[in-house]
Amino acid sequence: MSKRDTQALVSLARLYGVEASYVDIGNVRQTASPETLLRTLQALGAPLDAVADARDVLRARTSELNVDSIEPIIVAWSGRLASIPLRLGGAAAGRPIRYTLRCENGDVRNGNAVAEPLTRRASRPGAHTHRIRIGGSIPLGYHDIEVETATGTLTARIISSPRRAWVPQEQSSWGVFLPLYALRGQNDAGVGSYTDLAELARWTAARGGAFVGTLPLLASFFDVCFEPSPYVPVSRLFWNELFIDVTRAPGWTSDLASAFAQD
Repeated sequence: MSKRDTQALVSLARLYGVEASYVDIGNVRQTASPETLLRTLQALGAPLDAVADARDVLRARTSELNVDSIEPIIVAWSGRLASIPLRLGGAAAGRPIRYTLRCENGDVRNGNAVAEPLTRRASRPGAHTHRIRIGGSIPLGYHDIEVETATGTLTARIISSPRRAWVPQEQSSWGVFLPLYALRGQNDAGVGSYTDLAELARWTAARGGAFVGTLPLLASFFDVCFEPSPYVPVSRLFWNELFIDVTRAPGWTSDLASAFAQD
């Protein structure tokens, strides 16, 4: 494994949004090993079989990112969209660009804009190089825009959203949040239970709270493919059995409790 291959692997990781190092709580920099970066990039779809492939894949990825492009999602706060950033190659500055805005309500707006170069030069592959401005306000909702460039048509979804959601003052509310495994009851097994969650909801409501939030409660991997993360469930159809309060199960008796205690 050469130094150039390792450097190319780190550069490739950045292009895939992967940080190759970080500073931990002790102010010590921790650096991912080449093997870790290789496996991470493979999981993200990079066509790598070994670290030695990094330089070729880096060149291909750089070329892929340097084509004309637009962000897939653009937000227009309160219907205002100052500009739309683009990645444009060649002599795009000052060139008129035609766009079509297709609104959610069926309205279609056609117009022309000028590709204005950004003052800050693109420092990485795929970075924005220009921007265009479209006139008028955009109604709230989900809309689509098509931008005609020298190489083809770029498409993006525009989400026009209010900056603040309207809520009547008399309906303002508060609530609490904590992971269920951090909730403790008098008889829990050390990780909380659905019974404890219900009790927390009653406790919060008695004090004027309107909601209780927690992490996902879906079934997790506890067997061979152990993965306890609530964001990687084994199923989205079933609750996590870890949090079952067996003392609330039909047929539960004190004799069963004694048997469990002896085991």
